[in-house]
Amino acid sequence: MIRVWGGGQYESDKFYELASRKGIMLFYDFMFSDSIYPSTEDFLINVEEEIKQQVRRARNYPALTLWCGNNEILQGIQDWGWSN
Repeated sequence: MIRVWGGGQYESDKFYELASRKGIMLFYDFMFSDSIYPSTEDFLINVEEEIKQQVRRARNYPALTLWCGNNEILQGIQDWGWSN
């Protein structure tokens, strides 16, 4: 299993195809990590649409085993002094 970190980019279909063919499982972060993000209605609507689009695009690749979010954000708020 490979983790694709959420501070980078959504990979191409070719990446998912190759991982699926090679039997590599992907632990895939949404692109929200290591920061505090706005919680305005407009921002959250945009996030919801982004997630829907990415999941629809990539959901049929067997390699995509796990989607996740909130990479270190809660820990940053609770333990590292980030203010929200």
